Amino acid sequence: TLKRPKSLALYEKRPVIGRITTTTNDTRHRRKGSFVWFKAKDAQDVRGGDSVFSGEKSNLSIGFKDGSAVSVGENSLVVFNEYDNKMMPDLQLGNFNFKVNGTANVMIDGQMTTVQGKNSEIQVVLRKGAKPVVKLLKGTAQIETPEEASKPLVINQVAKIKLKDDSFIPPKNVILTDYKKE
Repeated sequence: TLKRPKSLALYEKRPVIGRITTTTNDTRHRRKGSFVWFKAKDAQDVRGGDSVFSGEKSNLSIGFKDGSAVSVGENSLVVFNEYDNKMMPDLQLGNFNFKVNGTANVMIDGQMTTVQGKNSEIQVVLRKGAKPVVKLLKGTAQIETPEEASKPLVINQVAKIKLKDDSFIPPKNVILTDYKKE
């Protein structure tokens, strides 16, 4: 009988954090510690340390156990890393849409970001050499980043945001543009 490679057995012991729900065209998946990219498949598990890539004219979607989901647009890369003892997507390059109903943690260009939303959809665009841009596409959301972070997030509001009072001052690393107070 054939024995399973030790590296595969170790890989399968890592917890599943999500599942690829749809793939279109050139989508790839890489296991933690591997140098080889394989074609991503619908219903494929995603584990901590894995990476997914979507090439030109391609996209893929991943659903997470907490009910949140991320759509990975063309020419985009996500690595699933551990930060502060939590496994989360690290959006590294490209165009991403994610849905939040509650609280979701995500790394944006290496910066820990907490998003709280009610039936919200958020777009994140990361281009090499440019500041990350975050857009609220649907619902309401609150986005928090550590105050000591060095890279600002630009939040272009295409929907209204709720402010508790007139004294709202965004953290130094967050730039709000085109927002309307409700």
